[in-house]
Amino acid sequence: MTWSRHGGAAMWVAIGGVLRFWNLDVMEFKGDEREALNLARDLLSRAPFTAGWPPAHGMISSNYVHNAPLFTWIIALFWAMVPNPEFVASCIAALNTACLVPLWTWARRTLDDRRALLIVAAAAASPFAVLFSRKIWAQDLLFPALVTLLWAVYWLRNGRLWIGIALGGVGGLAVGQLHQSGMIALPLLAVVVCVQLLRDHRRGQRVLEPGASRLAIAAAIVVVLINAFFWFPYLRYLLTLSSQSVLQARPVEDSYAPVLLTKLVLQLVPVDLQSFFLFDRGEFQSTFLRWGVFRLSWLLGLPVCAYGVWRWLRAPGRIAVFGYWWWVVVGAFAVLRIKTQFFYTLILAPLPYVLVGGGFDPPRHRLSGWLHAVRWIYVCNLALLAAVTIGWLSDRGGAAGDYGVSYRVRKQQAEAIVAAASGATLADHAPLPAALRCGEPGPDVMWLVEWLDPRAVPGAAALSLCDDWTPVDDDLRYQWRLQKSAGPRR
Repeated sequence: MTWSRHGGAAMWVAIGGVLRFWNLDVMEFKGDEREALNLARDLLSRAPFTAGWPPAHGMISSNYVHNAPLFTWIIALFWAMVPNPEFVASCIAALNTACLVPLWTWARRTLDDRRALLIVAAAAASPFAVLFSRKIWAQDLLFPALVTLLWAVYWLRNGRLWIGIALGGVGGLAVGQLHQSGMIALPLLAVVVCVQLLRDHRRGQRVLEPGASRLAIAAAIVVVLINAFFWFPYLRYLLTLSSQSVLQARPVEDSYAPVLLTKLVLQLVPVDLQSFFLFDRGEFQSTFLRWGVFRLSWLLGLPVCAYGVWRWLRAPGRIAVFGYWWWVVVGAFAVLRIKTQFFYTLILAPLPYVLVGGGFDPPRHRLSGWLHAVRWIYVCNLALLAAVTIGWLSDRGGAAGDYGVSYRVRKQQAEAIVAAASGATLADHAPLPAALRCGEPGPDVMWLVEWLDPRAVPGAAALSLCDDWTPVDDDLRYQWRLQKSAGPRR
């Protein structure tokens, strides 16, 4: 049975990898992705120990405070290896796929094989997890960072102090610097861990590791120094800010409701999947397959989510430390009235998959059999939903709204501009559909033009990009045409 469970886990890891890499060039590519690449390229262009090195912060956030610089360094590393946006995104997808393996082993040690397999399957198949594993965005690396913290706490509670410190330093650095919610969640985790270690000590459980290896101690020291390298410049930047102005500019919720918990539920149902393409949700459900897969996920997600949250509320201690920490984070968001976007649930990973897998269930109960079957149907349907979503985005060139026009289309437009600038004749097309609007190529396209061939940038001024979402075969598709400029810009 153990070998079959290992085979099942390997299969789901493979499925997760396929979903994350399939049509990867259909990824989002807008302002945040451009800015991340710009900061990385700027970092690589600077000589060490000169002005502006190391960078004190990364890109600015929605609350007008710059994010920490770690993500800039990560993207700079990927860009130095292969200077290509698709390669950078593939590295992020690879990390998210690879961390499914330690998630599986952690769940096996913490729970049992039966539930561990469901947890890793849910993490592999979730459309939410898949779409947040395949673009150049800092939050897309929170999942690997949080899995690292799972193992840090595991080793701390099992007498491997220095390994726990090293892993905790790596995971904590990433969680704290990849998103500002991590700076709230991390101190709360430290408190919960200390309380748990104190309880373990009183029960006679060994916390300190006798005869720790020099390698483990050295690794912990190196991680502490790395943390100092990244945190000191950023903390100096934060000290230059006026706390009063920051608090006044901070967007807040209208009430003290647990909005983060609501977003978690909407992710599992999974209504929040449509937040990626809010304006096109009607078109997404215009075919029986997509409508049926989404509705089945909704029908099955309601009981799976409700039962999982109920069990989590009744017995958070079934998963030591994290079962309580996740509730504390939800409470902190509510008390601080943090304006919660749908992707803020990433700070709770892998909680959604733990709830689906029955992580807080008692080992055996009378509902186990049929509930396990419902959960598996739900997870398999999630995988199908992720696949049809990516296929739909690929066919139509992205989606209006938050997702935007896909990287693949933007690159095709940039390649057409580069070709025209080198003397290629623009294709002779029929008259433009009235729906298309013409104007100068946007910043996403021009960034790619500059990356492909900087010499083509001046020539783009003589070209117009005509584009819009137009009805084609009972759906809206992104259509575009490149032509010589004529008349005023839009």
